[in-house]
Amino acid sequence: MYNNKIHAHFIMSEIKILGLISSDYTMSDRSYQIEISMNAVDFSDIFFFRVNSLQEIKDGDTSYCVDWNNWPDISFSEGIVLENMKNIPIHLQDISYNVKLFGPNWLSHNITNSNSKSDDIFANHDDLIEQYVNLDSCMDPSGMKQLIQNNLANAGSMSYPLSNSDTTINNITRDILLHFLNSEDPNILFRLNEMMQVNNGEWIPILFEAGDIIQFDIIYDSRVFAWQNYVVDDQDYLVKIHLK
Repeated sequence: MYNNKIHAHFIMSEIKILGLISSDYTMSDRSYQIEISMNAVDFSDIFFFRVNSLQEIKDGDTSYCVDWNNWPDISFSEGIVLENMKNIPIHLQDISYNVKLFGPNWLSHNITNSNSKSDDIFANHDDLIEQYVNLDSCMDPSGMKQLIQNNLANAGSMSYPLSNSDTTINNITRDILLHFLNSEDPNILFRLNEMMQVNNGEWIPILFEAGDIIQFDIIYDSRVFAWQNYVVDDQDYLVKIHLK
C-alpha cells in the first residue's frame, strides 16, 4: 500500500493572453496542458493600470496594480489534461482524464514504470483524488488559489503600484497590457482604447472578453511524495483558461 499525501506549490512564470497576439508567443515547456473554461466576468477587477494616453504607455509613465482579493475560484482538479512537451502514456489514452484522475496515474507510472493504473496499486486512490480537489482552494497556504494570490500580492497595489521600470515577472498587469498594445490586430487596440474612455486619472481595469485565453503554469511539488527510493516527476502543467 502506498501512503501518498500530495501537496503543491505554485510557480507563476507568466500570464499570457492568447488570441490577443500571435507572432511573439512562446509555448510553455511544461509537461502537459490543462484546459479549463470560465466566464470572462470571473476575471473582472483584478488587473488595473493608470495612464493618461496610449503614448504615455509607450513612453513609460504608467502605473500597474492588482487586486488579488478578486482572483476567482478555479477548479484545476477538473481541468482536462492534454499533451504538451510530453505524450500522454499509451495506457492512459483510453479516456479523457481530468487532473484529479491523471495526477495519481502519473505518480503510479513513475513509481512502477509499468502500465498499472493508480486504482490498481494505491489503496488510498480515492484519498489521492480528493487531495487534488482540496488543493484547488483551502484555508492553509498550500491551496492553489491561495498560492496564486500570494504571487499576485507582489504585483503592485493602488497604494504602492509598479511602473514600467519594473520588468520583473511580478509586473503581470504590464505584461498583459503590452499584449494589447503590441498587437497587430486593430480590434485588440480598439479594445484598449475602449477601456481608456473612462479614464480621468482613475485606475482602469483590464477587461477580458469571450475568446481570450489566460495562461500560466502550475506545479505539484514531487518532493513531498518522492519518499523512499522512488524518483517521481514534479507534476507541471500549462494552464489554459478559455474565456466565454
